[in-house]
Order: sequence, then structure tokens, then C-alpha cells
Amino acid sequence: MPQGIGGTILETPDVSKLPGARVVAAYGLDHGPTMVRAGCVRAPSDRFVAGVEGVLFERATSLALRAAGLEPTELARTRGHSDDASGLYDQRLDGHTKDRTIGVAHLLTFVGSDSEALLCTAVCAEPIGTSPSSCNVSLDGFQATGTHAPPPKPGMVARAVFFAADHPTPALTASATLAGLVVAFILFRRPKPRP
Repeated sequence: MPQGIGGTILETPDVSKLPGARVVAAYGLDHGPTMVRAGCVRAPSDRFVAGVEGVLFERATSLALRAAGLEPTELARTRGHSDDASGLYDQRLDGHTKDRTIGVAHLLTFVGSDSEALLCTAVCAEPIGTSPSSCNVSLDGFQATGTHAPPPKPGMVARAVFFAADHPTPALTASATLAGLVVAFILFRRPKPRP
């Protein structure tokens, strides 16, 4: 487990079920009753398609809250921005547990020559009624700087899934034809019984 800021040992989320994904950063800071956790995961982007960022953010929220040991009683999206042209997506969630105010911020962009996806998430928790809010200051400063690569074109599998969703009749016809050809090939190749 990575060593965090201020001596906090961080529990990094398990991303082993995501092919090629790896945790590239994990930071933690406990300042009095305020806790901040942040981390970034880098993964191949060949399965990314515009519109799937919401699903990625939901999964990242769940993993980050579990790793921080937080169970919100309420959590709602308060801000979000998607820019398919620049390849920068962000989202902010705010809510609370029984005794703490919590905030979650996500950033998704694409980096490197192969346009790998880089998803960074920050979680902050502080006692309810803290003024001024350290979490607002911390999460408002959570932003991507520099240039970003545009999102990659969807891979062949993603394009096939979207084609099937947009054109169900031709997709079903093609699938049935392909299945018929496979069955015919198997039957043709099987050994014939001898008389």
C-alpha cells in the first residue's frame, strides 16, 4: 500500500478486475477532524465511448468511499461537465454521513501517445457545520491542468455493441446467420458413422 501524506497508510482500491488498470497515485491527509483522500487510476481506453463516463464515476465513487471507510446517508451530484472534443470530464458529489459532511470529486481525461484513460478521484469528510469548509477548498482545487488528448475512437467491440443497439434487426439477422454458418460448419466437419 502506498504511503500517504502525513504518515497515513492508504488502502488502495482493488482495480484488478479492470483489464490493464493500475493505481498510479494515492494520497491521504488527516488534518484534525478533516480527512482527504485522493487517487488516480490509469487504464487502456479502447473500451471507452462517450456517455460511459457516468458509469465510471459511479464505480469510482463506490470504490473511493469504501477505501475511505465512509458510508453516506445522502449523496447527490452537484456539478458535472463533459467535453467530448477535449477529452475532459468531471463530476462533483456532495452529501453527508450521520455526523460528517462529505464531498467527492472526479476527473477523467486521456494521456499518453495511446490515449490511456486517467481517472482521478478525491474524497473529503469533515464534521457537519465546519466553517469555513475545508472540503470545499480542497475539492474546488481538484482540477486537471495542461492539455488533454481527445477521447479515442471506440474499439471494434464497442462499435459493434452500439451498432446492435441502434440497428437491432440487422444485428439479429447477422447474428443468426453467423450462428447458422457455425453450426453448418461443425456438422459438415464431424466424422461420419461407418456402415
